[in-house]
Amino acid sequence: MSSTRTDLPLISCLCPTYRKPLHLRRAITCFHRQTYPNKELLIVYDGRDELTLEAVADLQHPQIRLYELPAGPRLSLGAIRNISIREARGVYFCQWDDDDWYHETRVEAQFAAVAKNHKAASMLAYWLMYDTIGQRSFLSPIGPWPGTILCRKDIIDDELCYPDVSQHEDASLMMRLIARNEVFPVIAPYLYIYSYHGNNTFGQEHFNTLYSNSQPLPPEITTLFKRIFSGEITHQEASVILLEEQYIRQFNYFHNSAALPAHRQEATAAAAGQSAAPARPSFPQVPRKNAPRVH
Repeated sequence: MSSTRTDLPLISCLCPTYRKPLHLRRAITCFHRQTYPNKELLIVYDGRDELTLEAVADLQHPQIRLYELPAGPRLSLGAIRNISIREARGVYFCQWDDDDWYHETRVEAQFAAVAKNHKAASMLAYWLMYDTIGQRSFLSPIGPWPGTILCRKDIIDDELCYPDVSQHEDASLMMRLIARNEVFPVIAPYLYIYSYHGNNTFGQEHFNTLYSNSQPLPPEITTLFKRIFSGEITHQEASVILLEEQYIRQFNYFHNSAALPAHRQEATAAAAGQSAAPARPSFPQVPRKNAPRVH
């Protein structure tokens, strides 16, 4: 897409942040590199957060705005996300968590999906995961994954919004959107690398459960993720490399047998001389206990 096009709708990337200046800088870089031209980044922060204040002190860019939360008791993440939607100027909003990595075509691809399929929202059916502490990488089970939401702003109201909680608030909004048949799933896991760094909203047990249902990726992909997150390679270089055949061919979208349609499970069991598992829906969802997290 041309960097000068303004006939496309404005999309607001919403980035609540708290005391993670290094992560925030990477999220800003990911925003700058997006191929979708008509965009803004709204950084929402607590005025008592000196680390973030220092990180954004000299930040001046026509496509980046800062919003300082009003003084008072700490708000839940859900409440902060709702404030960010209210303050967004875009026709669409896109969740832009501060500690993950986004491919340069993420916004463009997710917007194209909603426009082509006449839906209000799109989410990724799979995403990539990087355990920065244990140095492991994974392809997720089938989602969709609520942290990847891109959604039309005008359908959000007092009923359809993030709940006032700090965990699973995006999963709750996702389920309401799905119930209204508003979501199109995008199969492009390279668009998003979700990271565990030890300071996430959810603890290690949650991530270990998630990893146990995911496809472990080979060491060369873990090494690539390490180079991306350390800044050893540029965002532009990473966006190109992730699309190379040697990497994308590694993704097995049917790695989790629990996510296979019933007829496929029955055929697999018959070939092995075993009894088939009970029939499952043809498009099953990840069990609720493994519901995706929020930072």
